[in-house]
Amino acid sequence: MFTYILDEDTELRPLEPAHARHIYQLIDQSRSYLRQWLSWVDATTRYRRAKITFVPH
Repeated sequence: MFTYILDEDTELRPLEPAHARHIYQLIDQSRSYLRQWLSWVDATTRYRRAKITFVPH
């Protein structure tokens, strides 16, 4: 898997199916803040939708 190290505490990696639930939880927790800029936030109302939309298969 490709990984890009930014510093000793931070790295960039491609999304994997295992990340989907956490991504959905973050979206859900920040929904009112995110909807100001991101029109898709209100359409992402279920974990399964987040998995299909944001995580490559």
